[in-house]
Amino acid sequence: MPGLLTRVDGGCWPDCSDMTAPCGEAGAFCVTYRTGLVLDEDAIAAVSELTCQLVLACLPPGTKGCDTCRLPGT
Repeated sequence: MPGLLTRVDGGCWPDCSDMTAPCGEAGAFCVTYRTGLVLDEDAIAAVSELTCQLVLACLPPGTKGCDTCRLPGT
């Protein structure tokens, strides 16, 4: 679920932590996270095309100079 911190190694969350201990030392509890993934060229092209189609779906039909949206059901 978005906004929740989920442990993925199967372990349990600690009951307490030494907030002054550096990561990796006894008693320390640290979380490593990433905010996104690096996309390759194909992924960037796919996201770009989807974005274009979503924009076209929001335009009034027959907008001059615009292609027709290719999304189903629009």
